[in-house]
Amino acid sequence: MKRAQGFAVATIIAACVSPIGSTAFASDRGCHSRSSECYERVRLPDVYRTVERRVVVSRGHREVVTIPARYAYRTERVLVSPQRVHTHRIPAVYRIVHDRVMVSPARVHYTRGPAIYRNVHKHVVVRPASVRWERQITRRGVERLCKIHVPAITRTVTRRVLVSPGRKIRHVQPAVYRTQARRVLIRPASIRHVTSPAVYRTQKRRVLVQAASRRVINHPPVIETHRERVLVRRGGYVWKASYRR
Repeated sequence: MKRAQGFAVATIIAACVSPIGSTAFASDRGCHSRSSECYERVRLPDVYRTVERRVVVSRGHREVVTIPARYAYRTERVLVSPQRVHTHRIPAVYRIVHDRVMVSPARVHYTRGPAIYRNVHKHVVVRPASVRWERQITRRGVERLCKIHVPAITRTVTRRVLVSPGRKIRHVQPAVYRTQARRVLIRPASIRHVTSPAVYRTQKRRVLVQAASRRVINHPPVIETHRERVLVRRGGYVWKASYRR
């Protein structure tokens, strides 16, 4: 597409430029006519941009450092004679104690007392009151019907009633004791240990405090950032349309 556009522009310029040379002027029939377009050759500048780049100034390395051993003198207690223990046996101590011992425990038994009664008199109806009818004939020979009320027949009945039942009476029989002698331990048999302390003396001794060792130190690399101007696109010449007259 770009090649086609360049070819078209070159054709137009070739029509406007005189065959005498690039400095020759066009005739009135050429580029200076109202119906023609002219192009000029223009220089384009180079295009640059700034790029940051990391550069190793010094490489990282490992350093091995040797640390010597450290010693010190310490004061120590040395055992001359060990501790000794002597054993003494102590017999047990007893005494006679008189105790009150129960032979038979206390006992409780109960008896029943006599019950209390009383006589209660009550009227009982033997036959309730009733009504009966009687026929009577008067002297004049008239028959009459009479209503006669018959009273109730009662009698008195005596009954024995329980007022309070027989009371439960508690009887306590005390316990029976006797005195008994027994042997009581006051202090048990024991073993007494007598300790003879150990004997020490003081002496100085060289002691390793810290063993010799090696230490590895890692030195990291030193890196710096550099800025550089890099050419992105190189400039050239292009044909640019000029003003129409």
